[in-house]
Order: sequence, then C-alpha cells, then structure tokens
Amino acid sequence: LKDLYFNLITNANEEVLIASPYFVIDDSIQQALVTAALAGVRVIVLMAGAPPDKWVPFWVAHTYYEHLIEAGVEFYQYQKGFYHSKFLVIDSKIATIGTCNMDMRSFELHYEINAVIYDSAKAETLVRTITEDISNSRKIGLEECENLGFIQKLRNSIFRIVAPLL
Repeated sequence: LKDLYFNLITNANEEVLIASPYFVIDDSIQQALVTAALAGVRVIVLMAGAPPDKWVPFWVAHTYYEHLIEAGVEFYQYQKGFYHSKFLVIDSKIATIGTCNMDMRSFELHYEINAVIYDSAKAETLVRTITEDISNSRKIGLEECENLGFIQKLRNSIFRIVAPLL
C-alpha cells in the first residue's frame, strides 16, 4: 500500500486529498508530498484533531507539519469528534479507500486492505466528503508550527524517534 500511495501521489497532476486519523510517514512519502506540492499540485491532509484517541502519534504528526506546509501542503484537524476516515483521492479520478492509515505501521506492519477505485463519479463522492469534513476542521498554519513552545517541540521530537513503531 505504501508503494500504491507513493505512485498515486507522484503521478497526481492537480490534487491529492488524504484523509487519515494518523499521519506518521517515512521519508519516501514525505518527499512525494513535498515534490507534488512544489510542482503545483494541491495537497491536502485531513486528520484527527485534539483530543485524539492516541496522543503519541498525534504529537509525532506535528513534527512533519512545518516542512510540508513550507512546501505548500495544507493540513487540517477535524474538530467534530474523532476522525476515522481512511482514503486518498487523486485528481478527482482515482481513489483508494480501506483500512490503511497514513502511517508506517499500516504501511509496514499491519495487514491492511484497500480498494482502488478508477471511477470519477465515486472519486467525486469522496471529494465532497472530505470537503464537508474540512468545513468542520481547523487549518494548521505555519505560524502555529513556528510558535509551538520549546517543551512541546522537544516532546514531539523525542516521540518522533519511535515513529517507525507507531
């Protein structure tokens, strides 16, 4: 599934929409997202907001924000309860939906399963879903990343060391 996500992201021409409760990625997915955003592809990540069901992955996700936001990736945290959707939509044409989170455990350890949908009408349904969910979300800005306190940055960075286990 990591290879699928990487391939879809790197082949996007217009838009990458990611919905996942968790966001703990490896270097290859991070570089794919940065490259897409720098190439003018709109990249949106919608994930769980506070309070999450698991604090450590939530804190680790914060360590990715600044670099990705600087490249043009948009991050949103869902505010109306725990966000558990897991899908990816590329250019409103191709989608994948299933059990896979946007995290290393799903990519490397768990036996996840996703369907890949090559149907624009069904992909558009997911686009409408994420658009509605974003309307109930809070956008994470670069200023918020830069103004995070020293203790929070230290805590997040320490937990990032164990990111491959999350």
